[in-house]
Amino acid sequence: MGKAFLLAFLLFLSAVSFGGNAPSDKMMLVVLAGQSNMSGRGFIEDADRVPIPNVYTLDKNGKWIPSVEPTHFERKTCGTCLGRTFARKLHEKHPDRIIGIVPCAVGSSPIETWMPGRKFHHRSGADHHPYDDALRRIKLARQDGEIVAFLWHQGCGNARGDMEFESAKLDYRAKLLQVIRQFREDVPELKEVPFVLGHLKSFRPAIKIDHVNAAIDDIVETEPLSVSVSADGVASIPDKLRYGRRSLQILGERYFDSFETVNRKK
Repeated sequence: MGKAFLLAFLLFLSAVSFGGNAPSDKMMLVVLAGQSNMSGRGFIEDADRVPIPNVYTLDKNGKWIPSVEPTHFERKTCGTCLGRTFARKLHEKHPDRIIGIVPCAVGSSPIETWMPGRKFHHRSGADHHPYDDALRRIKLARQDGEIVAFLWHQGCGNARGDMEFESAKLDYRAKLLQVIRQFREDVPELKEVPFVLGHLKSFRPAIKIDHVNAAIDDIVETEPLSVSVSADGVASIPDKLRYGRRSLQILGERYFDSFETVNRKK
């Protein structure tokens, strides 16, 4: 009871000091997009509910709140995600800046639904417009800061099944490039922002995602300010689909390292 009370009290103090309004300083904004391994399904521990100083999250109502898990909100099953670890690393490098996480990922969404005007109907009954919703939230967040990173992790919704590898790779490559370039067209400042693209790890033989990783490797060779992130060594939760808490933390650190690599080349 004592530990729970302390965590609640710390969160209360952060909320009171912040008040749900944007900080006066310009925020460094990090966009999270893709499927459930970006949204996060890692088990939440007490430490994940303690706010990181000067790190905030744009909630489902478009208000800035102290950054605690779950970061995302599109499913009741949302847990820890890699984005909060990335934000912590970013804040460690820029301790005088305020970091804003902009969660936009939608669990189970195939890449085809990350196009303007497209709807994704989840089996839970929820309807989403992944691209349109993300664009709206990005534009809202930009009122309070500048986007510095766009983190992407998606592809299990496009497992190739019986499709031939090369055809599946070219198909996914074309669609992911369309997503990246559409965001950069609709939000021009994204032309100067790194897109950090995560490789996938499959834990079920039926989920064939090698074409996704190959497509990402092709894209980062040609698309400006894009970089890949390895998923080697990550572990799943019991559903054999989604990454566990520690693996998501590791990925968050890898995303940040890849982001820094791109920034050094700018």
